[in-house]
Amino acid sequence: MTQFVLLSVVVLLGHLGWWVFCYNRINATALPRRFIKRCELGIILLILTIPVVMAATHWSVLTAMWHDQPLDAAAPVLSLWIIWSIGTVFILGPMWLESRLWLVPPKNLTHHESHCVNVADQVSEPLTGKWISHAARRLPMNEITHLSVTRKRLVLEREFPLSWQQLTIGHLSDLHFTGQLTPAFYHYVVERMQEMQPDMLVITGDIIDKDHCLDWIEPILGRLSAPLGRFFLFGNHECRLTSIAAAAQRMDAIGWTDLGRQDGSIDPETHDADPLHTVGRPKIILCGNENPWYERHEGDHWESGPLSAADSGDALKIGLSHTPDQHPWARSLGLDLLLAGHTHGGQVRIPGVGPLIAPSRHGSRFASGVFRLPPTLMHVSRGLAGTQPLRWRCPPEISLLTICPIAANVRTFSAACPS
Repeated sequence: MTQFVLLSVVVLLGHLGWWVFCYNRINATALPRRFIKRCELGIILLILTIPVVMAATHWSVLTAMWHDQPLDAAAPVLSLWIIWSIGTVFILGPMWLESRLWLVPPKNLTHHESHCVNVADQVSEPLTGKWISHAARRLPMNEITHLSVTRKRLVLEREFPLSWQQLTIGHLSDLHFTGQLTPAFYHYVVERMQEMQPDMLVITGDIIDKDHCLDWIEPILGRLSAPLGRFFLFGNHECRLTSIAAAAQRMDAIGWTDLGRQDGSIDPETHDADPLHTVGRPKIILCGNENPWYERHEGDHWESGPLSAADSGDALKIGLSHTPDQHPWARSLGLDLLLAGHTHGGQVRIPGVGPLIAPSRHGSRFASGVFRLPPTLMHVSRGLAGTQPLRWRCPPEISLLTICPIAANVRTFSAACPS
């Protein structure tokens, strides 16, 4: 009986692991949304029905195995499923265990503080706009209307010739303007981000899903400001819009720079920001990558255009990508920092296990956090919302990232970010 129980556990783990592997990878593709949704439904049905069908059609065999009795008849289908599931455990199991090591932040993250609030306790207006999200927020431990305000200090992988100390970046991602969360929630988020007074603001995709929410862009995102600029690109959910150009025009109209369309740069010597924000700073090169969903880029990328001058090696190079799957692109360009989202932190994080579901070809390895991928440091945000109104042990997040060169003076920083 003990052997049967152990075998059953291994088989069910292998069965679940294989389909979770498939679920994560198919959501990392640019296949048509309708096809992906049908695949998701099929995967969920297979996860639930295959064990039931195996038990119902091989009950006598399973009963004999339970009682350690000899089998009266062969069961090739059941045997094949068992062998397949056990093989999956031995093949995917080590890969999954290795991915858990990435949950430990690198030494480049030298400071991390987080403050989580229940926004419903702070705002009197309704925070959920649809019945499904209104009902879901009442589920035990569901954190869809919470907000984690995080501050992180990241030390880059290289020194810079200029003696600058730090740069602060406000990182938002996956806002998902759909109507599931109301503007009241996003206005609260904007206020908390603005309070942190970042030098620069970035949004790494999935800003808006629905045409009827286009009018939210100006009153919500127009409130944000930063002396060195505001930058964005789009993600896979903008595919749902009738016209992505309409969303881009609205962002342009309120002063956000579209890195999905064109690379950008900030030259402290010519920038019109207050000298407090530019003195001693290196030139900053910014570039975006919306693959695998879009290729909207116009003109040369920095490495083949006018920004690839001799002094570009002294510049701080920052990349935006909706998905962390584009980290090979960032590394190939020698980017110092890559900012991404898309994976929502997994949305559900199991104690002692972490996230399981993440739409990435790396599974849940890069679900959220800080990752060292020399020469690039990557920060993946948990984002603010999603199409599934469920978050357990994985609240929505905004981050203030304090970026320092490897030789930065820690004393200078400590005054700005106390421990």
